[in-house]
Amino acid sequence: MKKRYVIGVDVGSSTVKAVFVDTESGKVAATETKEIFPLKSDNSQVIEYDPEDWKAHVKEVLKRGFAHGIAPEETAGICFDDFTVMAFPVEADGTPLANPVHYNDMRHLAVLEEVEQKVGPLCVERNANYMGMYNGLVKQYWWKTYQPEIYRRTAYMVTAVSWINFLLTGNWRMSRSIAGFYGQYNAYTREWDRDILGALDLDPEKFPPLADAGEMIGTVTGEAAEEWGLPEGMAVFAGMDDASPVALTCGTISEGDCYISAGSAANVAIISEKVLSHPTAISYPHCVPEMNTIVAVLTCTGLSYKWVRNELGAEEMSLAKRTKEDPFDILNKEAEASPCGSNGVVFLPFLDGDFTPNNDPEARGAYIGLSTGTTKNDMIRAVLEGVGFSIQSGLEMIRGLGGDPKSLAIAGGIAKSPLWLQIIADITGIPVSLPEETEGAAMGCALVAGVGCGLFDSFRDAIDRTVKIERGRYLPDPSVHAQYETLYGIYRELYGRLKESYASLADYRHTYCKEG
Repeated sequence: MKKRYVIGVDVGSSTVKAVFVDTESGKVAATETKEIFPLKSDNSQVIEYDPEDWKAHVKEVLKRGFAHGIAPEETAGICFDDFTVMAFPVEADGTPLANPVHYNDMRHLAVLEEVEQKVGPLCVERNANYMGMYNGLVKQYWWKTYQPEIYRRTAYMVTAVSWINFLLTGNWRMSRSIAGFYGQYNAYTREWDRDILGALDLDPEKFPPLADAGEMIGTVTGEAAEEWGLPEGMAVFAGMDDASPVALTCGTISEGDCYISAGSAANVAIISEKVLSHPTAISYPHCVPEMNTIVAVLTCTGLSYKWVRNELGAEEMSLAKRTKEDPFDILNKEAEASPCGSNGVVFLPFLDGDFTPNNDPEARGAYIGLSTGTTKNDMIRAVLEGVGFSIQSGLEMIRGLGGDPKSLAIAGGIAKSPLWLQIIADITGIPVSLPEETEGAAMGCALVAGVGCGLFDSFRDAIDRTVKIERGRYLPDPSVHAQYETLYGIYRELYGRLKESYASLADYRHTYCKEG
């Protein structure tokens, strides 16, 4: 039977998404999602996942996807992405030795200074990334330092993509698009750097062989086919990070293109043929061969709005349950009732720290400007605006590297809110373009699989045949932009004024609070 479908799966930090693409029609044949949550912990520095949840959730979205009438025997390939900056020690047969950690898990800060002293400058020279709070090498080194027995037993340090791919094919590989987030990846040789690993006394054999994102690393085994509901012999590709596939669904794969991948966290990205470097950004190989990506990392974008929903939106969630609405749609209507500037209330979206531009894991969220006249609507809108201001700070970083974004293509959860997109356009002063397929990462993975299977001639062909983008869907209002420029100046000042207080509060939490 002729192959026509490809599957992309985004193993995100809060949602697992699967997109099935019909390469003949160029349309999405099915999309399935399931929320996933970290394990509960009394210590906010510890944020772990149960890898069995990854397996169960991926199996479920695949099963539901095929239930749309998609024939498994017509499916050519599958490609995964994940949120990359994690440490997940496993045995050679794939048995987990510990739970994988979230990118906002900060226990590794205990060894950050030691790693910086030993290899920091060398990592900047060869990897292009500074030894900040989101360098995966530090997370891996933590296991060697504080869990030496687990480290000794570890056959491979992997991520969700490498692990799931092994379960499907029996082959261990790691994507270069993921490896770039780890300081021991050499951006110029495109292999693990043995000098860096040696300086930390890390065994090079504990890191899987590398492959490009669209490289086929094996096929689904008979045993995996039966367990996962996939066709035996289906191609499995190396996969990638969760930002670069969004470039495909945004149609941005050329030198200087900018886009935003916005989920629980967000990446403001620029694509370059050169290896770029910035102290509070992450540089890594793109899923398109020979290209590179550098991203401003915004730690709590959609996560800030989920916090509002969960902690302030009990009434809205109850109403949504009765009316079958999305609670975020109700919250958006309430935010719309507040004027531009939220009546002078500013929200800092640093709930789990801030990387770009401040590189401060101890930073925390804050409302500034509350008064007895402040309404709940103001507080909701201020969160949307605070995230917009953080996007503007990411764009400033890109301009500092020589980028000149004239428009923004946005994919991910933020793209579902017209109000939020208009706020972003007004804050940045840049037109916002909207891909038809808003779940960008999973869709991009499917396109990578399609190129790898030969069902698309090239990445440009894949984009031309599947991606539809409404250019300039949201245009900035010059008068509103001028007002936001004033408020953005205040927003930028606030971190510097609060920095010492953040450090003092961190000491307090570590001494007196459960999350310490």
